[in-house]
Amino acid sequence: TTLRAAQSPYTFQGDVVVDNNATLSIEPGVTVKMAAAASFTVKRGALQAVGSPDKPIKITSAAATPAAGDWRQWRFAAGTNNALTQLGYVTIEYGSGLAIEGAAPVINNTAINNHSGPAITIDLASSPLGTGNTADGNSLNAISVPAGTIRNHVVWGVVGIPYLVQQGLVNIGQAPLALEPARL
Repeated sequence: TTLRAAQSPYTFQGDVVVDNNATLSIEPGVTVKMAAAASFTVKRGALQAVGSPDKPIKITSAAATPAAGDWRQWRFAAGTNNALTQLGYVTIEYGSGLAIEGAAPVINNTAINNHSGPAITIDLASSPLGTGNTADGNSLNAISVPAGTIRNHVVWGVVGIPYLVQQGLVNIGQAPLALEPARL
């Protein structure tokens, strides 16, 4: 499905989900208004939302007077087709931020502003990439990382927004348990 600039703006209501290996493409210059408590999830598929400096894509509140937390999160779940998922020249505002769960979307030149939570929340299996990103006016202008142990190869490659371990420690890997000699 393609959201075309000629039909913009679009309003998302309820829980909008990309599934069954579908791809949602958003053309440069499109505005997506998120209704109260609406959310967007890439469950199994891809999102291609690449604007341009002169025609950015805008994800915003549908409220007449927008405020942080008007809508829920945009999520990238473990079934995200990372090779096809990309955000570029996008402004995302007045929701509850982005959530990345076991995914590796590419996020370039994206402004994440005025959210009621962290700009981005990731789990320890996510590898988001991208440059030229900013976060402003959020309850936390950072990429929120949980405490725990990273057990697989991950890359934290989003440039422009700092990573912050909220509480506790992040351990990298865990040595396998070995008993010597083999017979005790």
